[in-house]
Order: sequence, then structure tokens, then C-alpha cells
Amino acid sequence: MRVSRAGDLVVGEWPRRPESAARLVVSGAVLAWDVLADSPIPAARVHDPELASEWLWEIYGRATKDILAGATEVTVPVGGDWRVRVACRAVAQLNWAETWWPAGVPALHLATLRAERAIQLSIVEHLLDESGAVIRALAALTPGVHPELLDRLVVLAENYGVTLPAGIVRAPAAAGPRPSIVDWTRLPEVPSPRRPGARQAELVAYALSRVGSAAATLTERTAASS
Repeated sequence: MRVSRAGDLVVGEWPRRPESAARLVVSGAVLAWDVLADSPIPAARVHDPELASEWLWEIYGRATKDILAGATEVTVPVGGDWRVRVACRAVAQLNWAETWWPAGVPALHLATLRAERAIQLSIVEHLLDESGAVIRALAALTPGVHPELLDRLVVLAENYGVTLPAGIVRAPAAAGPRPSIVDWTRLPEVPSPRRPGARQAELVAYALSRVGSAAATLTERTAASS
């Protein structure tokens, strides 16, 4: 990964388009993932290296030492414990989804989105630039939380000494699609006549599908138009 120091310390390639950047404000920096790319490793814009040095290793591993020492190119190791980085990406993607979710793609289940965000925030709270993020996320929960998330939210609320909002009950079993935890590893580009470079010659269909017992993926099917 390239490291530059023109003003802020910038690690990696910052997403070029604001609408495709999933961002997370953390202590001393901002992390960003391009939602149209596959890489789990974010770019970082570091404005306070001293603050960021306390957690950068959880994102870049052994490469952190070289980043802070003035290297212009680093290699982030593949192996390692990346649970915090994965959770950071999930929070950033969830924030992006609530703000930038493309028109033409089936709407997300808001209760599931907010429930998952509260859980993921509890993993990364020590990195954040603000306090009380988990408590605010719990307060923002809406009824209809997926059953697989509810028990975790109850424990989380107890750990933080707060009461879940009224109406946060198990979603009733019913026929048809059920809300599910979403895997935010890749989100699609939606063709649009107003977007430069949009794929005008393709028909695109999207669908949310269950994967296992507690995840869903957003899949994309394309076919050339006649």
C-alpha cells in the first residue's frame, strides 16, 4: 500500500467517489472502504498519528511500524487477528447503506441494519472519536429485530446498563422473506444514465438471499441487453 504525507498521513488509495466511500471516523483518523471493491483493508487519512498509533495495528498489523516510521510503501500481512478491522468495515458499510443505498435495489430492513450496527459498534468502540456510540445505537433500535440478533442485543444492553426501546421484540415467524444479518463485503454499482461511465448496455438485477443461518448477501446478475 502506498503511504503519502502531503498534509495528513494517507495510507492506501482513498475512494475516488464520495458516493462509493464507506467511512468510519476513528480517534485521530478516518477510515474508508470503496464499496465497489473487494479489499478488506481500508484507506486511512490520519490527522493525529499519536492518537492513531494506539489502534492502527488492529487495522494494518505489523505494517503499522513502517507507516509511522516514514515508509512510502508497506505490505499489510494477510494472516492475523482482524476481528476489529472486520467490525470497522461492517460499521462503515452499514452507515453507507443507510445514507447511500442505491435506488432500484430492494430496501434494506431498517431494524436489522440498526441492530447489527449496535453489535458491531460494541467491538470497535475503543477506536472511535466519540463516546457513547453503542448506547446511542441501542436507543435507535426499531421494532422487528431479527431473532438471531435479539439475544445479543439484550446482553449488550445489560452490559451498558441501558434498557432497550419499547417494542424491540422477536420478529414473528411468518411466510415469505425474513430480515437477516447482512454480509457487507461487497455492494454493487447501479447503472444510471446520469452517472459518467455507467454500464448502459447491461440489464442488472439484484436480490438478497439467505446464506447459512445468520447472514445474507447482495447478489448481482447481469446480462447484455438486446
